[in-house]
Amino acid sequence: MALKKKKASKDPRILKRYTSMAPLIHMLQTQTLTFLSPATWDDKNDAFYMDKYQEAMSLDEVRALCFSTKAETYHHWKIFAGGIDGVCIEFQHKKLIESLGSIGIRHGRVSYLRLNEVVGAHIRAWDLPFRKRYAFGDEEEYRIILQSDAARPDFNASLPLDIKAIDRITVSPWLPEPMFQAIKKTIRSVRGCSDLNVRRTSLISNTAWKQAADRIL
Repeated sequence: MALKKKKASKDPRILKRYTSMAPLIHMLQTQTLTFLSPATWDDKNDAFYMDKYQEAMSLDEVRALCFSTKAETYHHWKIFAGGIDGVCIEFQHKKLIESLGSIGIRHGRVSYLRLNEVVGAHIRAWDLPFRKRYAFGDEEEYRIILQSDAARPDFNASLPLDIKAIDRITVSPWLPEPMFQAIKKTIRSVRGCSDLNVRRTSLISNTAWKQAADRIL
């Protein structure tokens, strides 16, 4: 039994990459986006699917970057960008894909499947990088794959990035305000980044939310 093909959904306008300060600074200074090995992922089911995809497609290298298409949540910050050095880089989808080019690139939304949907079913090798267990569905992930075969011996996991593809950079809710001002100044001092929109999320401490308590009946 083959799994039914999921109906294609409209591409998101914004892709959110939750990470830490060091990868952000490296990305801005080098103006490159570095794709990572799935071997580093916590979800070993997910990493296994990527390994099987690489094997089935006879690829030498498969790297990936994961993004969220969902509005920020406490879960995203705590799990993917915890601590005071956490950041969320928001990319304009169209500009990011254009910046990376098309050679060796695949991208799309991840589909989330229940265990009973895959037991005894057949998954197309082509779909493996974009299938994940249902329990992870709240991430609403969008994935970009960088792959290479023997015809491309000059594989490079870092691709040129157009800084204009960055829509906004949001820093950790746990970063103290004085440190935020220093971080914002540092980010904007990088060549080509003087106009970047840099903010600190108010997710866990929002003035408007607090003021609502002053209007209790």
